[in-house]
Amino acid sequence: MLERLLTRRMFLPFLAVACIAAYLSAFNNGFIADDYVILEWAGKFFAHPGFLFTVPPQNFRMTSYIVFEVLKRVFGYNPVVWYAVNTTFHFIACVLLWRLLLRFENEFVAGLATLLFAVFQQPQEAVMWLAAMNETLAAIFILAALILWTGNKHGWALLCYALALISKESAPILLLLIPLVQWRQQKPVFTRAYLLYLIPTAIFAAVFLETWSANSMIRYHVYAVSPNALLVLLISLHRLLWPWMYLFAALAMIWGGMRPSLRGVSMAVGLIVVPMLPYLFKTYGRYLPSRQLYLACMVFMLIVARLIQMVKIAEVRAAAVVLFCVWNVYFMWTVKNRQFLERAAPTTELLRVLQARRPTHIRIEGFPYPEPDIAKDVSFLVPGWTREMIDTGGECGECASVRWDGKTYR
Repeated sequence: MLERLLTRRMFLPFLAVACIAAYLSAFNNGFIADDYVILEWAGKFFAHPGFLFTVPPQNFRMTSYIVFEVLKRVFGYNPVVWYAVNTTFHFIACVLLWRLLLRFENEFVAGLATLLFAVFQQPQEAVMWLAAMNETLAAIFILAALILWTGNKHGWALLCYALALISKESAPILLLLIPLVQWRQQKPVFTRAYLLYLIPTAIFAAVFLETWSANSMIRYHVYAVSPNALLVLLISLHRLLWPWMYLFAALAMIWGGMRPSLRGVSMAVGLIVVPMLPYLFKTYGRYLPSRQLYLACMVFMLIVARLIQMVKIAEVRAAAVVLFCVWNVYFMWTVKNRQFLERAAPTTELLRVLQARRPTHIRIEGFPYPEPDIAKDVSFLVPGWTREMIDTGGECGECASVRWDGKTYR
């Protein structure tokens, strides 16, 4: 049954159902925190295309701003549509991953790896948080570039790479992924065509260096070269692999006769680490947020799929896949969705307050997000209200006041 579902004829509808089943719970979420900043900045970007270059690194995330503004103009401020669109982006990324894997894996492994990635909860932030759609968009263009690379369609591949470079500043990781694909296809790792991809990379590097001093991620030491990167790597890697890598490796050893070697384990871990490299030098927190694991999870699920293929008993293979899918979907519907609802609650409740009041000056106290503009940006969604009416600094002593209660989420 599992093998039949993973055939080319049956797979795409099955994959679509899997993506919807995994992320449908997010459709009732509102806009969250930075979503409101992007809603405002997208309008400024359309009015003045050079605006994002004044707030780097947002100039390397243009495609998400374009999506935000188009959705705003076509559908208005209806979060359901926005989450449906980002889930569609996730489905497109899954389809491209499947098409890429079919170039060098058998049908079973390619389909299984894609299915597991579709429902895997680890990269959920890239889909369940609209502000993180730059990760799904960058992944789409990177995967498309790799597919076109394998077909020697370098003109179109370069176009996709250029779009990836204005989707997320981590996109140059393609320069490491191309040699890995070449190696997996048992082809020369570097070719003359590879030099073409250095041209858009050089342009990207020039712009990046030119905007270096104004880059908020660097200026405020959000990212910095330090030994802390090793700690971030180790903790992030363990959180990503636990428990599925250990579980499926055990199944492959018990029912597949696999004998792990230091070389094989090192190679598997190294492949997973490659897409994580652009993010390791973060200074906040001890591990990478889930959105930054989007590409790494694709590699991880490929390794898991190959481990499952080694299991010789069909019933054990099917049970392992069902367990993985059911648990991850359940986890997203319960734990993760609740977390996102809690993250959205401050802005959702503030929106409700503004909708229930006549537009006038109002003071907001105890708002949980340190960025004061986020509270002000909520006013854009309510006719009659403006940013100037929202006081977050305690300057309007005579204004009506509302205070956020973190215990009741009201």
